[in-house]
Amino acid sequence: MASEIGASGASQILSAAQQKPGSFKIKTGGAVDIRRTLDQLGADANRQRIFQSALTRLRGIAQGVIQPEQEWETIGGFLQSTGQPFTLEIDEKGQIKAAAQSESDLQGKTARQQAAIREAITQMQDLVKQSDFEDTKANMRAELAFGILRIEEMKNYSPPEEYWERRFQSLAEAGRPVKLALDGEGNKVVIDQLEHNFSDVENGEDRLKLMRARDELRSILRGDSIATQAWHFSAIGNASSGDDYFLDLDEAGNVTVQRNTIDTVTPEFLAADEDGPETTAPWQEEALALYNAGKGFHFDALADGTITVVENTLQSMTRDDEIEAGRQRIQSALVSLLA
Repeated sequence: MASEIGASGASQILSAAQQKPGSFKIKTGGAVDIRRTLDQLGADANRQRIFQSALTRLRGIAQGVIQPEQEWETIGGFLQSTGQPFTLEIDEKGQIKAAAQSESDLQGKTARQQAAIREAITQMQDLVKQSDFEDTKANMRAELAFGILRIEEMKNYSPPEEYWERRFQSLAEAGRPVKLALDGEGNKVVIDQLEHNFSDVENGEDRLKLMRARDELRSILRGDSIATQAWHFSAIGNASSGDDYFLDLDEAGNVTVQRNTIDTVTPEFLAADEDGPETTAPWQEEALALYNAGKGFHFDALADGTITVVENTLQSMTRDDEIEAGRQRIQSALVSLLA
C-alpha cells in the first residue's frame, strides 16, 4: 500500500516537474481566436493591395497610358479628370467602387460638417471651370505660337506640311492679306481677308472700317484705283515682296497693316489671367493643385466646419486607426491564447 502511494506521489511530482515555471497551457478557444485574427489581418492586407492597384490604375488613366476597362475605372477616371472629389471603396464581395462625394450621404459627419463639405463641393465646381478656362486659353496660345513658328520656318525655306501651311504660303506669295487664326475648336486656320467679312470683330463700327479697307485694297490690287494712304503703300509693299501681312485697327481705331506675330494674332480674350482662379481659402488652392496634377482627392471637415483636402492615397484609404485596430486584435488574440 505504501509503495502504491509512493508511486502515485512520484508520478505527480514528475508530472509537475515537466511543466516549466512561468509556462502556460494553450487553450483551444484561443487558437481559434488567433486564427480568426490572422484571417482578418490577411483580409486587411488584401484590401491594401486592391487599393494600391486601383490607385496605380487611376494614375495611369490620368496620364493617358491606360485605358479604363471596368466601370469603376471609367467613373473614377472621369471624376478625377473633372476635379470632382471622390473616394474608393471595397464592397462585401471584394469589388472596388469609385464613389462621388457629391452623391454620398456623408454618414458619420455632423450636420455642420455635412453642410461644409457640400458647400466645398459646389465651390470646387466653379473653381474647376475657371481653371479649365485658363488651361484652354493657354492651349490656344500655344497653338498660335506654334503656328507663328512654322510661318517663320517656312520663310527660311522649310517646306509647308499641313493644309493651313500650304494655304498661308500660297496666299502670302500671291500678295493677299492673310492672317493666322483659330477656329471654334482651337485648330489653326488661315483667313484670306480679301474674302473675309470680319465677323470675328465684335464692334460694328470697327467691322465696317475693316470691310471698307478690304474693298479699297482689293480695288488697288486689281489696278482699279491708286494708293493714297500710308496703310495702302504698306500693304502694296508687302504684297510686292511676298511677305505676309493683314489689315487691322490701331488703338485709335485707324486702319493699319500688321505682320503675323504671336502678339498681333492673339486676341485679347486669350490673354493669360495672371491671378488665375479666384481662391478664398487654403483648401481651395490645395484642391486645385491636386486637380491640376491629375490626382484624386476628397473633402473632410473638422468639428467647426473647416474644410480639409485629403489626397486619395493608400494611407488615406487605409487609415492609421485601422492599422492600430489590427494590432489590438493580435494582442487580444494572444492574451486569449495564452491565458
